[in-house]
Amino acid sequence: MDCCSHCESIEQQFDIKKAREKLKDYHTNGPQDTTRILVSALVNRGVEDKSLLDIGGGIGAIQHELFKAGISYATNFEASLAYLDICQQEASRQGNGHKTHHLHGNFADMKNMPISDIVTLERVICCYPDMENLMSMACQKSRYLLGLVYPHEAWWVKLGMDFLYNLKFRLTRNPFRVYLHPTEQVDALVRSFDFKEVFYRKSGAWQIFVYAKI
Repeated sequence: MDCCSHCESIEQQFDIKKAREKLKDYHTNGPQDTTRILVSALVNRGVEDKSLLDIGGGIGAIQHELFKAGISYATNFEASLAYLDICQQEASRQGNGHKTHHLHGNFADMKNMPISDIVTLERVICCYPDMENLMSMACQKSRYLLGLVYPHEAWWVKLGMDFLYNLKFRLTRNPFRVYLHPTEQVDALVRSFDFKEVFYRKSGAWQIFVYAKI
């Protein structure tokens, strides 16, 4: 699948119904576990007066929570227009609309994006076929911290992704796919851009990383 088809499949998979369900859950229960862990780890490194680039941030839970911790500005980059619209509405509702810039499209195609202090990709690279291009772009846009959440490689995670997700997508003729990118490859790529790991934790099928610029 090429990246153009992939972005079209994202619009189909992450539609307005799912976006509204995610927002309702956020209002009821707060951020999901991996978001809480990632936000806490970033805050512990210092986020006050920092700028954020949140790539594929969905309804914007990372942005909303980091504004509470003192970030100065957020750029929300989202491939799903439905999620972007919901994020924009929620940012305005929380009083941060004037401090958030919303962009729609394929991030890996946006060569002229400004650099931010913090870049986050939560549950994003597992939805993207070309990890190398995506992560190279993300690393180049961070001057301070990089936060990642993506699946680890336990056998049961791979089994679930292959049969619970991708097989179902094939049977229902849904073009969307999920990808289990090797941790070793992701980590090596990030370190090649002069980052070092400063935080790591597992939560269920997910692993949470924070890297700091050396």
